[in-house]
Amino acid sequence: MKNVNQWHIYSWMKTSWMTTGAVPSNKQVIKRFSGVDTETLIEGIVEFRLAYDRDLKHIKNSQADEKPGEIS
Repeated sequence: MKNVNQWHIYSWMKTSWMTTGAVPSNKQVIKRFSGVDTETLIEGIVEFRLAYDRDLKHIKNSQADEKPGEIS
């Protein structure tokens, strides 16, 4: 694939996660972006994982702050 950078990979992973509810595996990313250099693949995967972990932590903290029966 030509002209693919880490943000294309990040975006595809985010879209896949939001659509399916499952984080794509590294194997799925490699298959989808076959021909992309390893460094770019790693950068895209790392960017997504950092954002995903941050968002997941935020969601868990928000849920912990809610009182029973409270609607946020």
